[in-house]
Amino acid sequence: MKKLLFIIALIVFIFVSCKNGNHLEFKNIEMKGTVSEFVSKLKKAGFEELASMCNVFMLNGKFLNKDCAVMIIQEKEKDISQLSVYSMPDNRNLTWEVIRTHYNYVQNELTKLYGKPTISTYGFDKPYSEENWYDGIKKGACRYYSYWELDNGKIFVLIHDEFGAPVPCIIYSDKINCKKNNIDIPNFPKDF
Repeated sequence: MKKLLFIIALIVFIFVSCKNGNHLEFKNIEMKGTVSEFVSKLKKAGFEELASMCNVFMLNGKFLNKDCAVMIIQEKEKDISQLSVYSMPDNRNLTWEVIRTHYNYVQNELTKLYGKPTISTYGFDKPYSEENWYDGIKKGACRYYSYWELDNGKIFVLIHDEFGAPVPCIIYSDKINCKKNNIDIPNFPKDF
């Protein structure tokens, strides 16, 4: 009887250990397989491919009930390791209040999905502040960011100026594929 209980406990332990070895997910799609396979799954989930050239794939769709753009850079012919999501506020008049409110919305929604962030900070490096926020973002002095360190990877959200529009950027880094592809997972906040 003890031997049977031990074997059952061992099977449960192995199952749970394997379950924890899953890939990071975006929109309930595991970040596994090639970038082309992942893009195909995103398209089936309602995303539209805008462009693909030089191993960069751009898609748009909805994430966290907001319009977003997704950028995936393929590292040679390797599996998907990282993707960036640029979340667009409903109000396209990008004032500091709109950007900060939208950042807080994104951060709160990610907290519902992944729990309390490992690190969160809000503010600007001097001499920048909310009064000269646009220059602060352009100069990389905006310190609105949160970071989740999960068993299967890392997720970062920060206000980033991409394509001439400062918006929340969410970066997903899959632990398994980064290791498999010899890609370093960014160290937060040092690498940003």
